[in-house]
Parts: sequence; structure tokens; C-alpha cells
Amino acid sequence: MKKIVFFVCLFSLMNISFLIAEEYDAVRDKTKSATSFFFSQEYRNYLQKHQNQLLEERKLMQTSAVSPNKHFRIHFDTVGKHAVANVDLNQNGIPDYIDTVCEVFDYVYEVQVEKMGFNPPRTDLYESDCTLYDIYVKDQVFDEEAYGYTTPLKMYGDGNVFKKWFSNITIDNNYSELDSVVFNSKKYPLFATTGLDGLKATAAHEFFHAIQFAYGDDIKNGINTWSVYEMNSVCMEILVYPEVEDYLVYVNSLFKDLSEYVFSNTDPKNGYRYGIFFYMLCQKYGENFLLKFWQNVEKGNTCFEALEDLLVSSGSSLADEWMDFCKWIYYTGSRAIPDKYFSFANKCKDIKPTKTVEFNDGSWLQTEEILPYELRYIRVILLPTNGVFKTADTADYIITNLNTEATIKQMPEYITYSFLLSDVYESNYTEIIEDKCWYNLYSPSSFLEHLSFIYRGSETYQIENAYPQPFDKNRDKELCFPVPDYLKLGNKVLLTILNMELKEVVSQELQVTLESKNRVVVYQPADLEDGIYIYQINVGGVSEKIGKLLIKTN
Repeated sequence: MKKIVFFVCLFSLMNISFLIAEEYDAVRDKTKSATSFFFSQEYRNYLQKHQNQLLEERKLMQTSAVSPNKHFRIHFDTVGKHAVANVDLNQNGIPDYIDTVCEVFDYVYEVQVEKMGFNPPRTDLYESDCTLYDIYVKDQVFDEEAYGYTTPLKMYGDGNVFKKWFSNITIDNNYSELDSVVFNSKKYPLFATTGLDGLKATAAHEFFHAIQFAYGDDIKNGINTWSVYEMNSVCMEILVYPEVEDYLVYVNSLFKDLSEYVFSNTDPKNGYRYGIFFYMLCQKYGENFLLKFWQNVEKGNTCFEALEDLLVSSGSSLADEWMDFCKWIYYTGSRAIPDKYFSFANKCKDIKPTKTVEFNDGSWLQTEEILPYELRYIRVILLPTNGVFKTADTADYIITNLNTEATIKQMPEYITYSFLLSDVYESNYTEIIEDKCWYNLYSPSSFLEHLSFIYRGSETYQIENAYPQPFDKNRDKELCFPVPDYLKLGNKVLLTILNMELKEVVSQELQVTLESKNRVVVYQPADLEDGIYIYQINVGGVSEKIGKLLIKTN
């Protein structure tokens, strides 16, 4: 039994910023939801042999409780490795963690079924008059090493093209920040979001999987689009609990490399990251969009068929919405626009370019292949010709392949494109900077499309004296020093600071940078004592700037 009980870490949201390793994305894909495995043929083969064993699982847990709204039966253990904390502060005979599980799942049911109008999953697998859906509580360290999972147990059909499923859900017994998983011989936290927030995200995600199983299992002519199931469940997390930000882990993972995760590829890892695409559609067309989508799937359309059909009937298309999505994701992070696009845009990290090119003159050419609904992000930094008084102009290009038919039919049809930069104009080139630089994006395919975003550089200025003066240790953090007017941004100088006895107390090489459009070098003088100092800016062994400093503590 774990030493830490649930209510201790109830509102803990773990900071995972220290997990720099690229493989942590793979850990998150593994632990987010084990439901994706149950879509596989491997599981279906297993189910044929072991269905009775799965159906007997509800007898293996030690006890159970019914949720107040009588929608769920929560199965749990009070002793052993899967036991929940023996804490019952309200003295109702039910562990407080199970009370919380009941409350959370009843709320999820209220939102997804009663408010949004989705059909609830079938509950009459064991008894014809049963109205309770089964939830199992197990320590995921000893189970599937996941936040939770939804298990399809038995198929049923009503003449529909797609079979439907009875199912149950398994969740963790405390979502502790101490739980860990070993991946590639390294230990990582099992949950990026812990405590109550971990439970909320899992409940919203997995119960929507249970609802999806009740609408249909979209295998058609050997084609499946199960990544879209994950997109919808992640989207539902945001809709049900917008304050729980587990989804941002996947958004920021996507933004690290757009080309790594292809929307048209049905690997579940892509689904986790593109949940925000369906969230965008809900923002534009209303939350009812999801219900209409699953009603379309229930008719026998695969997910991408259902999506395109619904968008066309709404006066749009997948291609149109994808291009709009490119704009929505671009205006995130430092480019977020208040009250426009994603409401969480300012909480995201900036999208990292797939390729960054520094260009001044001549030409540059790149030829690549791109899959349907894959994204490439090329950043062009146009270096200023004088390099002194102006920052670089920047041109960002998001490139994609809008082959919707290939996406629906799950045909990985690459198209080739060439991206050319030139300082010489040709008739089919597009101007980036007036009379300076042009680009040409070419493909023999009509499916190639792109968006461009141009940012003009800003004027910069030379200063004569260091600032702020006097420097107050309780108020100020950095000192800015002047540099010669001929130095470019990025050039290096040697900063020397002497005390009044002309003893050298600082000697440090620094790069010319910008501070409020001023060309300066920046130094943090936290270790300098109060007093008057002399500074020198040295370039190539020559003292170019000399001045006085006053440092004090108010």
C-alpha cells in the first residue's frame, strides 16, 4: 500500500519542464491511454480466446460503490497492491478517493450525455436491467502503466456497418506524482498531470472512448482511422475540464516538430497531438459539431469520411479547415493574439521551424516530399545588408499537402515540392522584400498549399552611456552598456569593470544584443558591492567606450 494518500497530492500539478529528453514524448504516448491497443487485431484475436476471462474481471475486485447519480459502479480494493487510501473523512463507509471518482465520473456523464446529447454506452452486458457502467480502480504501476484505458468486451450490432461494443474503464488508484515508469532503462514520472487533475483528464478522455465504442468501430475495407478517436477524446478533455491542461503537453510536443506528427496517419500518437484540431472546429461550429460527427460515423462512414462530409454540408471542407488550423496554431506562444484563435494560445510554446535558413544574396533551393496533411514550417531570416541599424526581416512559411481523398482512403501518397529563394527576380517568383528577395514554391501536384507570414525588422539605436543609473540592486537586474556604432548584432566585445582603486573586478566577453531596440551588451552585476566603478568596452584589444557606474542598494 502506498505511503502517500490521495488527498495529500489532490491538487498537485506536476512540473515536467525538467524532462528534456526527447524520448519523454514516447513515454507520454505510452502512458496517456492504453485504449488504442484494443483497436488492434492482436487484441481481437486475444478476445476470441479470453472473452469469458475478461467478463469475469468484475468478480476479482474486493468491493464496489455506486455513484450518487447511479450511472456508475466503481470496483476497487481496500487491501493489496491495487488498494485505495484508507481515508474516509466524511465517514460514509466509502474511501474518499472513491467518493471523488464517483463525483468526477457523474459530472463527466452529465456533460457528455445529458448536456451534449451523446448516447451513453450500453450497460446491460451482465444483467438485462443493469443501468450501471463499470469502472475499475487499479494501481497503474502494476497494471498497464497508463492514465487509464477503456476495454471493449463484447461486440453487438444492429445492422450497422460498424460493430459496437460493450466496454468498461480502468483508472489509477491515486494518480500520485511518485508513480514512475521505466523507459529505455530510465525512470520517468508515470503521470504528467497528477492528483485530482489527472483523474479529471482521464475520466473525460476514457468515458468518451466508451461513448465512441457505442457509436461504432470504424473498420471499413481494411481501413481504420483510430487516431481520430484519440483526437476526439483529447478534445473532450478540454471541453469538459478546460482548467486541466494535460493536453498542453501534447500541443507543445507537436510544436517541437510539426513534420513528426502527420494528421492523416492513424497512429494514436498523432491523435493525441491533433485533439486541438477538433477543439478548433468546436469553437467555430459549436460543441454540437462532435455529436453530428459521431452520428455520421454511426451511419457507416469512417472518421475522415464523416469529417469531410460534415464540413462540406457546413459550407466548408477538410482542406479549408486545415488551412485555417495552420493559422490558429501559428498564432500561439509569443505570437498569441488576445481573444482570437485558441483561448490557451499564450500558454503554448512557440512552434519550432522544421528548417531555418539565413539568407542574404544568391539563391537557396530545397526539394522534399510531403505526405497528405503533413506540415512543414520553413523560417527564412533575411539578413540586413548593412548589418548594423536594423534587425533581420523574417518570413515564415507553413507548407502542406491537401490530398483529402488519399487521407480518406489511407493512401500515403507523397508529393514533391521545391522551395527556392533568390535575389534575382523571375516572372513566377513572389516578392518577400521589395527589390531584394523573392521565393518560389513549386510542385507538379495541385494539392500543395502554403501560408506565409512576413515580419519586418526594426530600426535599432546606439546609446552613449550605461543604464540604468544609478543601478539599484533591489530594483534592477541588468546593466546595459553602449557599444561602438559599427558593431553588428551578435558581434563580441570585452567588458571590463574596475573599482575606484583601478582593480579589475569584471572581465567578460559578451555579445551585442538588443534591449528596447538599443544595441548594447548586457551584464548582471549581482556580485558587485555598492560603490562607483569605471567600465571599458574593448574591441580587438582597443578600448572603445569608457564610462562611470554607480551601484547602490536602497
